[in-house]
Amino acid sequence: MKNDMPGAVPAPPPPPEPTSPRTRRRRIRPVGITVAVVLVFSAGYAVGGSDENDDAAVSGDVDRLSSERDELVSERDELQSERDDLQTRLDEALASGAHQEDEDSQADADNAAEAADTEEAVAGDADGSRQSPFTTGTPVGNEAWEVTLGKPREAWDEILAENQFNDPPEDGMEFFIVPLAATYVGDGSGNAWWDLTVKFVGDDNRTYSDWCGVLPDALDDVDDVYTDGTVEGNVCVVVPEGAQGLWTLTVDFSDPVFFVAE
Repeated sequence: MKNDMPGAVPAPPPPPEPTSPRTRRRRIRPVGITVAVVLVFSAGYAVGGSDENDDAAVSGDVDRLSSERDELVSERDELQSERDDLQTRLDEALASGAHQEDEDSQADADNAAEAADTEEAVAGDADGSRQSPFTTGTPVGNEAWEVTLGKPREAWDEILAENQFNDPPEDGMEFFIVPLAATYVGDGSGNAWWDLTVKFVGDDNRTYSDWCGVLPDALDDVDDVYTDGTVEGNVCVVVPEGAQGLWTLTVDFSDPVFFVAE
């Protein structure tokens, strides 16, 4: 009922009806669900963004490693090519050297054969005369001895060393030792020092045969030998200094055989 009396104070509105706790929770729940959904989506977005960043980083590493691998493969191929080139050059050098050695060996063989042919031709033409002498080292002989003269050499120092009392050659003269080897092929026995005589015939047409003194390995130190016995020793001749000429060998009392020194 309204109070229409003048000056009366209006009555306060009635208080709201109390809400039960169950009704309050029902009103709050939609807000909690919304917040949860927002958080879940936010977390999902964050996780998705992180995965995309990781994938991009991994992809970059793969590309970098792949590029480095390609560079290494290229360097390996270049080194392989250089090695093959060096091996080829080495093989060519070895082949060239072997070919050159073969050519040199063949040239040496040809030269040796030519020299042998020349010596054989000279020996074939030589008869041991003064006009066509043998070369030293050519064996000669008769029914008693087979003899080979060695190469003559200037020998004053050797002779002085053998005996300090040996006199030196006169001015303008030289001592030349001539080594020889001889085999006795006759009957009975023979003495090389008595039976064999070596001299020098100079380009002045003179014969030289003077004695030089005490010699090293002198032929006159060797005694008699019998059939097939061999002796070796030195003889010496005094010749003009620097003279050109021929050497002669006389066996017993036969005519001299002439030799030119090699």
